[in-house]
Amino acid sequence: MGLPTFGARYDSYTGIRIGSPGNNLSLGFRSTDASSDGGFAAAERQCVGVASLTLGGMAQFKYWNDHSFWWWPMGDGGDQGDTAGFQFNYNLGAHNLSAGGWGFKELSLTLRLAIPRSSSARSTAATSTSAPG
Repeated sequence: MGLPTFGARYDSYTGIRIGSPGNNLSLGFRSTDASSDGGFAAAERQCVGVASLTLGGMAQFKYWNDHSFWWWPMGDGGDQGDTAGFQFNYNLGAHNLSAGGWGFKELSLTLRLAIPRSSSARSTAATSTSAPG
């Protein structure tokens, strides 16, 4: 069961990378926009701050959040959709791992946190957790 949407979503990324392609710190923000005003448009129109650290071209740690804190000024504070997350990537290419004709190039682990903030989501949650009376 999903939410029907129409139109297109546009993503752009602005940021700075300090270091080389193999060893760097990147800071920036991803802005998204939607061409329609459907039920999911609020989650598609957001600004999410992104920070990543790449080590030796092999491992990358990434954090993103749409909150706006004094130490994280890149988020819009909208708290919509893809609220926050952590990601770890490891490049397996140098290990030449394969099985059954499949070659494994990267290992990626992602933790995403999304918290609904609409009043209908809160009232639904309150209704479903209330004790029978």
